Amino acid sequence: MFDLQSDENLLGQTWTFLAARETEYPSPGLGGEHGSAPEDVQGVLPYHAANLASLGAKSITVIRGNSLLAVMAFPSVASVLDALTVLMAEPPGTSAAQHPLMVGVATGEVPMDSRAETSQGFQRAVSLAELAGAGQALIASATFEIARDTAPDEFGFRDCGTVHLPGQARRERVYQLSHPSIPSKTIESLGEDRVVNTIPKGMGYFVGRESEFTAVLRGLDIYRVVQIVGPGAIGKTHLACRVGGELVGSAGEGVLWVSLEGCRNAEQILERIGDSLGGVRRFPYSLEMDVSKQLRGRDLLIVLDRCESCVAPLAGVLATLCASSGPRFVATTSKRIPMTDADIVRLGPMILPPKDEPLSADDLESYESTALFMDRAREVRSTFTAGEDARAIADIVRRLDGHPLAILLAAKRTRSHSPQQILANLGPIIGVNGEKKTSGEPPRKSLRDALRYSSQNLSSCGNLMLRRLSIFQGAWTPLDAAVIADLDVPEVELVLNELVEAGMVETVDGPDGKDCYRFPAQVAAFASSLLTGFEREEVQERHCLRFIDMLAQASKHLNGPFQWQHLDYLDFYRGDLALAFRFMLAEGRHLLSFVDAMVLSWSFWYKRNRIPEALQLIERAIKSNDAIDKEGISKLLNIAGVLANKGGDSAKARSYYRRALQTSRNAVNPGVLAMISTNLAILEWSEDNAEVAIKLFDGSIEVWQNLERKHYVAQSLASSVAALLDLGRVEEAEKRLVDSQLLGLAAGNSLEKWALEVSKAQIALAKGRSSEALPHIAASISCARDAGDDISLARSLIWLAQAAVEQERWEVAGALLGAIAGYAKSAEAYLYRTNELRIARIEGRVRAAIGDARVRELRLMGSLSQISELLMLAQSV
Repeated sequence: MFDLQSDENLLGQTWTFLAARETEYPSPGLGGEHGSAPEDVQGVLPYHAANLASLGAKSITVIRGNSLLAVMAFPSVASVLDALTVLMAEPPGTSAAQHPLMVGVATGEVPMDSRAETSQGFQRAVSLAELAGAGQALIASATFEIARDTAPDEFGFRDCGTVHLPGQARRERVYQLSHPSIPSKTIESLGEDRVVNTIPKGMGYFVGRESEFTAVLRGLDIYRVVQIVGPGAIGKTHLACRVGGELVGSAGEGVLWVSLEGCRNAEQILERIGDSLGGVRRFPYSLEMDVSKQLRGRDLLIVLDRCESCVAPLAGVLATLCASSGPRFVATTSKRIPMTDADIVRLGPMILPPKDEPLSADDLESYESTALFMDRAREVRSTFTAGEDARAIADIVRRLDGHPLAILLAAKRTRSHSPQQILANLGPIIGVNGEKKTSGEPPRKSLRDALRYSSQNLSSCGNLMLRRLSIFQGAWTPLDAAVIADLDVPEVELVLNELVEAGMVETVDGPDGKDCYRFPAQVAAFASSLLTGFEREEVQERHCLRFIDMLAQASKHLNGPFQWQHLDYLDFYRGDLALAFRFMLAEGRHLLSFVDAMVLSWSFWYKRNRIPEALQLIERAIKSNDAIDKEGISKLLNIAGVLANKGGDSAKARSYYRRALQTSRNAVNPGVLAMISTNLAILEWSEDNAEVAIKLFDGSIEVWQNLERKHYVAQSLASSVAALLDLGRVEEAEKRLVDSQLLGLAAGNSLEKWALEVSKAQIALAKGRSSEALPHIAASISCARDAGDDISLARSLIWLAQAAVEQERWEVAGALLGAIAGYAKSAEAYLYRTNELRIARIEGRVRAAIGDARVRELRLMGSLSQISELLMLAQSV
């Protein structure tokens, strides 16, 4: 029968609920009679009951009346997706149009003290089914997080915005599911914030470029990728903005803007795209897979701006992202991206008026170069008219070679100069050897002449800031500008307004959403040429000190759950940080500050995928500077080893560590030697050299004890116990644990207690006593929570997962695998390779027991677990 009763086995477990609503349904074989449902009439849902039950439906609730509503509980999202393809199949004698189902899917736990019908997942699924239209399947956000990572490629997901579901306190984001076998109609609107629009502000009005604009739109109708290619400052970004503004309403989910300036490899490109999507998870999948899954099926236009530095890796990234259904891309670049399945729109100078023909003021609007001049001049002075100056304006744009930025700069001068004066100040067309150009020769140096002319009309403070701020490699705040220009902030803000009005500075969004400023690339190059001699040295010094101080302040916050805003802050200034480091090395100044800065910032270089750049700086410092003492060299080599190890090059890491040990033998600070020994021990242990690792741990523990650094003693102790257990030396591990307890670690802080508890748990598990290990694991989880140390928490969860496997609690172990990855990711922490191998062995056993699909779901569920839930899991095991 179709009407199955609720199953008590639902209680205390997590299920994915599918609610399917059928308002009109035919009698089988009659082909079109619709109306209320008498008890003896079967609809589409009852027709599929047997197939649904075979897919694992544990409970089916039927409501009869003017509609038929079925709510089914499935053990996995994968089985729900299979069920949907079954439901959408056409019963005999009917067509898709005759049985338009409305489906809602949500995942949730059924409490032990409740019924399935009152659970949050059940209620959400019903609400979504009520919200869906005919032939549509809506899924809740929690289910989407699982489905996007487990669904086959033919499934797609469309963001429908946030809605308020009945009985829910907060609005929830909802997604529409698509599949070739589901005859669904695209939802036009659900949530108020469905459309994304991150197009940069302050780009001004768009004038001209009609043919190129049309070409980009036409290309997007045919290709997934359209490249806008042209030289610098020719208007590529403006054109992309115009295209995005045109399509922000028609591209279902809107327009996403991603700047790739400074990117060098695929990892950095994917990180930028992932950040624009709100961040991506690294576990359990690669970054490439995470971004691909986030974008799969999305109806977005993604603009990739300033791609010149990464055209080769970007070609590979775009090929991967375009392998399945998803967004369209517009890329702006001065170099062509080497890919065949893409359209190219080339951008050159703007259309110029004829040289020798008479022109009226009205004729100026017919040519895009003169129309741009008129538009920008009216922006500066609303009453501006060409009048008798039409020919002078035409000569100005010809003099400037139709270059948009040069025309903009010249037009800004109409605030105080007539077109005739502007033309006279620009001077004649100059040739390569300094002679006046003849009419048949191409114009030269137009942009530089316009920049020179604009700078001559700035105030003295304006010129001072133009020169001094050219030291910045990226954007800056008014406070940054005040420090570098050596001016007061209020005065700086006034002068910045002057530079913006002159068209020489543009505004951008800062890491905190506030306005920042930057020079266009060509303006920056011109301004930098004006900064010379003693003034340049003085500005470089202030710039270096500014960013050393910034790094010192941010380094206190580069770990833990609130690190992201500080990492984003440093990443925003990444070009200026690199410049400050290079200055310290080149000038031989602040070398002690350089060492300290590298020690403080190593996690930034690692977490933002800048390991090669950091290693290059360290090698340069070691080779070219005798002013760094042995202790400083040892610290730098130790940091290099850490970065190389985290980057996956264990051979290079070992070389750095051994060089550091050799250098630090006679160093004054024994703590440096102990830290290097500990890091090398961890590396040797991860490379299965446990004997070598134990000796190194012993040496470092002795030093930490002499220095009374109990925290480091505890951490080294836990690692050495695990290494001994890997060698099967259980008795020796127990003896070491007893000896360590005499050191008073049990009365220490939370992390010292954590080390003892996790060591006891490891020994109990090595003896096959998983039940004896569990109280120690639970205690270690509590200690890690109290210390706020997510990586220690992740290591405790590894041992809990092993205990769950020993007791064949496969689902608990699967969820713990996700929690381990989630907590390691939340701290951006590095799990030692030995732990990674242990995780792999645990996961292999779990997969063999319950299958790959279920493990993937459980991992994703576990990654969202709270510590209190993990403690409950420990108690349940």
